[in-house]
Amino acid sequence: MYDTLYPQSVLKKLVLVDLQRVFFYMKEREQEFIRTTVQVRGQTAKKALAQQRKEPDKSEHQIDERNLLFRKFYEDIPRGRLSNEQFALPISG
Repeated sequence: MYDTLYPQSVLKKLVLVDLQRVFFYMKEREQEFIRTTVQVRGQTAKKALAQQRKEPDKSEHQIDERNLLFRKFYEDIPRGRLSNEQFALPISG
């Protein structure tokens, strides 16, 4: 899309100018840049850790839901709510 709007040499120059701007900022404010980078990485790590902690809870909840469904499924057989054909259907795939 952009290569039809701008020649490749113009795009390269724009990217180079932007990189130079970022590197200049990094050089002039090195300590601030390091602090910000560490802070952002720490926040990202905290979010990832929180997500990993939620995963087992979600899995446990799904297992509990399946167990409840299976229990109801097997309780319906003796009550006559589920025929032998209906019982065999999920097993056969």
